[in-house]
Amino acid sequence: MIDVDLPMMKERRYIYIHDLAVLTRFRQNGIATEMLSYVADYARKIGATKIELAVHLFNTDALRLYEQNGFRPRAVRMERDV
Repeated sequence: MIDVDLPMMKERRYIYIHDLAVLTRFRQNGIATEMLSYVADYARKIGATKIELAVHLFNTDALRLYEQNGFRPRAVRMERDV
């Protein structure tokens, strides 16, 4: 067995947000921030220590929302054409 000390190899409890959406006409009213707050409260309740999600780089509004709510980049996903 290989003994490695890498973050992705450690046991952890986290919540993953797969999708988060607010209809266009309801945006800029704090709804997404409220949803993220609810998820954070739930995460604490069940003993999770992190919330993770993925967001496309072109989605600058979502990037700004997540950064304003304490999210920070942790990994980069890359692709190439074949």
